[in-house]
Amino acid sequence: MTTKYNIRLKGKVVFWNVSENELFDRLEDYAVECYVTGSPKPSDITYEVSKED
Repeated sequence: MTTKYNIRLKGKVVFWNVSENELFDRLEDYAVECYVTGSPKPSDITYEVSKED
């Protein structure tokens, strides 16, 4: 069974149907970007389950 996720930035889907590993990689990238530049704000980033197979 594979779960896929959508990642939203300020409510807009920016990545869709990503695996759990890809989700963690993208969230880590956003965390580093936020630390270095101050943007995006953590409250602007959300994710949701898009499908489960």
